[in-house]
Formats: sequence, C-alpha cells, structure tokens
Amino acid sequence: MDAWTKPGRGRTIWLTLVLALGPGLLAVWGTERTPQPRPVEPATQRSLTFAQYGLNVRTVPPVGTFDVHFDFVNSGDRPLRIEELKPSCGCLRPRLYDDQREFKPGEQGRFYVGVRTATEEPGPHRYSVTVNYNDGAPQSEEVQFRLVVPERKVLVEPAQLLFYQLSGTPDSRRVLVTDARGHDLQIQSVELSTPIKGVTATVEPRVRDDAGYWQTPIRVDVAAEFPPERQIAFLNLTTNDSEYPTIKVALMVQGRPVEDSDPNPSPKRESP
Repeated sequence: MDAWTKPGRGRTIWLTLVLALGPGLLAVWGTERTPQPRPVEPATQRSLTFAQYGLNVRTVPPVGTFDVHFDFVNSGDRPLRIEELKPSCGCLRPRLYDDQREFKPGEQGRFYVGVRTATEEPGPHRYSVTVNYNDGAPQSEEVQFRLVVPERKVLVEPAQLLFYQLSGTPDSRRVLVTDARGHDLQIQSVELSTPIKGVTATVEPRVRDDAGYWQTPIRVDVAAEFPPERQIAFLNLTTNDSEYPTIKVALMVQGRPVEDSDPNPSPKRESP
C-alpha cells in the first residue's frame, strides 16, 4: 500500500519532523514578527495658547455689528508674531487689540471679531478664525464661535451716548438708525426728553449702507463747558413707522468736577 493507506505511519513521520525542526521554525517566525524600531519624532510645541478655543454666544442683541473676543498668551520660550487673522467668511472683521502683533514669552493678548449681523440670515451660525503666526517657524491655530442672529429689526448704534466733558473742548457724535427689515423707515424729528443747555441734536440726511438698508444719522453736539453734575436725558426720535413710532436713545453728559482746593496747601501757622 502507498502512504495514503497507512495513516498511522505518516502521522508519526510528520510529528517527528515538526519536533525536530520546531525550534528553528519558531526562531524564524519570531525573527520575522519582531517590530523594527522607528525614530520617535518629538511633538511640536505650540507657543500660542487660547483661554477658549470655542465660544457659544447664543442669541445676540439686535445691533448691526456684534463683537466677540478671544484671549491668548505666548506660552512658549520665544517671541511670536501674529501674521494674519483669517476669517471663515467676509462678514467677519477680526482685529488685534491695539494692533499689537508681537508678543514676548508669557505676554498676553486679545483680538476681536466683529460680525456684521445685519447682513446675515436670521438663525444659528458658526464661524471660525485661523490665526497664522510665527515663533521661529510658521504655525497656525483655529478658534470657533457660534451665535444666533435675531430677526431683522430696526438697529440703533450705539444704544446710548456718554459724554465726559473734562477737557474743556466741544464734542460731537452720531447715532445711526438702520432699518434692517428693508423697509422705508424715516426719522421725522428728534428732541430731548429733558432739555440740557449746551446739547443739540440734528437729523442728518439718510443714506444706504453696504447692505442696501436705509440708515439715518442723528448728530449730537455738546458744548465745551458743563456744570460738574451729571445730566441724563433721552433722545426721542419720532418716525413714520407704525411698528417703531418712537425710538429712545439714552444720553448722559458729565461735566468737569470742581477742584476742591489747592492740592498743596501751605501749612497753617500756630498762633503764639
């Protein structure tokens, strides 16, 4: 008979070969399976560290432009320079505080991001800013924020005017009223709720802003000299719109305080 008719003898020969060659086979197997050492690359140290990498602002107030800010620190051991603040869309206006771009190790900084909410669709939005910087090598970090743009309404910027007449010079500012609904709101008149001597308000010709909405400037002029006490009133703006017949803007004027006395008075002589 051939080998196929004698299974017992065949198994004996096969087992004998396996036992004889076993250590060598295991050695070859182990050698082939041993992982080869690879060089370990050190992790890149980031110099720019943010206090928060993501913000959830939720619903913003009905203003034309809303600002968020991000604080950071140079946590490295070398100076760094902010090369670029790259926004995720053209509706964002990022800007560094005081236009400072260079930061020493341990120095803190901040940048603001203005969102032109008047041009954005109502509802939730997600934005991001990529910060490109150089600390000896080009680096970048990304921060994100979310907010909800409210329904378009009539926007008043600023919501209040604060005048501090401390330098003895006149001052002038403007309030911008923007009809972000796309309607034809017009300011018909303006008057102070309480007359303040030296304060005048004037409705200037309206113009269309970058988004195509009507925008009316209200100019407020304040005289140079004012009494030392604080005076408060409202600008009452009368419109042609039934939804917003009157718009109120808070106004405060603080005059220069009266100097108490000579800061270096002469000492009094005692009577003999």
